[in-house]
Amino acid sequence: MTPHPEQWRPVVGQEGKYEVSDLGRVRSLDRVIIRSDGRSYRATGRLLKLQTRDARYFSVTIGGRSIRVHELVAAAFLGPRPAGKQVLHSDDDGHHNYLDNLRYGAASENRSDACLNAVAEDCLVRKDGRLRPSDVAAIKALLPEMGSRALARAWGVSRGAIDGIRRGRNWRAIAALDVHFVPAQLDLLRRELVYGPIPPDDPDQFWNANRELTRRLESA
Repeated sequence: MTPHPEQWRPVVGQEGKYEVSDLGRVRSLDRVIIRSDGRSYRATGRLLKLQTRDARYFSVTIGGRSIRVHELVAAAFLGPRPAGKQVLHSDDDGHHNYLDNLRYGAASENRSDACLNAVAEDCLVRKDGRLRPSDVAAIKALLPEMGSRALARAWGVSRGAIDGIRRGRNWRAIAALDVHFVPAQLDLLRRELVYGPIPPDDPDQFWNANRELTRRLESA
C-alpha cells in the first residue's frame, strides 16, 4: 500500500506564516517581514528545527515563543482542544507527533496509556526521569524495606518525589505492586533496578538494590 503524501495545514493563529504537517514537522512560509524601522525584507520559508527544551517533548520557536509540536498538530488537524482534555500520545512517546498517534483525552487515559505501554515494552523505568503509575506501584511495594534515597537513585528522581509517595502526598490512588503474585514483574523490576538507572560502577547501590529484591523474592 502506498503511504499517503504528507499533509500540511496552517498553524492556528499563525496562518500565512507557518504550517504544520500530519507527520509532526513545522515550516515557515515565504513572506515579507517589516522591521521596526519600517524597512521590509523577504524571508524564505524553511523547516523549523525541533528543540528538546523539555526531555519528553519536541518543541519549536514561533514568534519568540516555544510551543510543543504535538499541540500544533492537534490544533490544526483535530480542532480546538475540549475543556479539561489533554493531547495524548497513544504510544506514550512524546517525540512521536504524527497525527495517527495523537488524540484528545483525559489525564486518566494518559496514565492508562503509560501503564499499557510499559507492559508492552517490557520496561518499568522511564528514561526521562518521570514516574509512571507502574513505577509508583513498584516503588510502593519496596517502601517498607528500602530507604527513600536508594529508591530515588534507582528511579533517577529526587528524594522528595519518593518521600511524597511514602507520606501519601502524591499518587494516593495507585496501589502497591503485589510481589507475592506477580514474580515475572518482580524479576523485571530486579533487572531494571540493578542494570538500569543505578550506575553499574556504583557497588554500594548495586549491592543494596540486589539485596533488598532478593530478600523479597525469598519471602514470596
